[in-house]
Amino acid sequence: MPRPVRLFSLLDRARSALFARANTESVAELGVSVPQLAVLFSLPKAGSRKPSELAVAIEVDAAAITRLVDRLEASGFVRREPDPDDGRSRRVALTPAGLAVRADGAAAVARANAALAAPFSPEELATVARFLEHVIAYGRRGEP
Repeated sequence: MPRPVRLFSLLDRARSALFARANTESVAELGVSVPQLAVLFSLPKAGSRKPSELAVAIEVDAAAITRLVDRLEASGFVRREPDPDDGRSRRVALTPAGLAVRADGAAAVARANAALAAPFSPEELATVARFLEHVIAYGRRGEP
């Protein structure tokens, strides 16, 4: 009898390896971590978002988004500004430097996606994508 495929273990190892490589390359090339880049990608090119919206968008808690925004602000990639609808709240917006890093990050992500996809046919990639969407849905609702 063939050995069962250990999907959970493979997915965990793949995520870990991919994240480690992406984070190392992102910091070296762009000067920001992958989670910081996720914040930049989640901000509109013009305008701003509430920190709570950013936390939901990148799936982190309030403390983590505060730390990420603090680091991005210290680096000059985002700015906090008053919320016009709530004087007690702040919003987060990209600076010109943040917009440039975001564009460079998008190019880096495109290169990484191309490298990951290169050995596979479009049909194989469609199957992988369908499988990963299923994994995400399974994880979020807790049922098959």
